[in-house]
Parts: sequence; structure tokens; C-alpha cells
Amino acid sequence: MLIIPYFCFKNKRFMTTKPVQIEVGEWYFKGCFIQAQNHPKLKAYVVFKDTIGQEVIGDCMTFIEAKKLCRDNEVKEPYQKLENFLK
Repeated sequence: MLIIPYFCFKNKRFMTTKPVQIEVGEWYFKGCFIQAQNHPKLKAYVVFKDTIGQEVIGDCMTFIEAKKLCRDNEVKEPYQKLENFLK
């Protein structure tokens, strides 16, 4: 079960400045999904957009690089909004 502090619902700025964990190994940030990969031949994180096609933006080795990819490719009108995952 995902536990999210109450102040996250009241503070919309918090949701837009930091990634929010929606599943084990998966985060939502600026209209993008960051997903952890556990395979030795793959890079650690893959980032894809929250659109109907869910286009892959790229993959990277660190979480900081994944957040940078999300900032550079921010989705203004996401298909599935963060609020759908916080229910």
C-alpha cells in the first residue's frame, strides 16, 4: 500500500517539484514516468511520457539524470494525471 503524507494533497507545489512514488520502483514527475529496471545488461532507469502512446524518452544510470530527462521533456497535458494514482 502506498502511503503519501497528507500535506502532499494540500501542497500542489510539492507534487510538481519532487517525484512522487506511485509503485515500487516507479515514480511520476512532470508528466513522465520513471521506472527502475533490475537487469545487469540494462541501464538503471527508463523514462517515458504520460501520453496515449507512452513514448520512451530515454534511459539513464542515475535517478538525477532521469529527473533531468523529465524536466527537459515535460508533458503539459498528461493522459493519466497524478491524481489517478493517488486514490
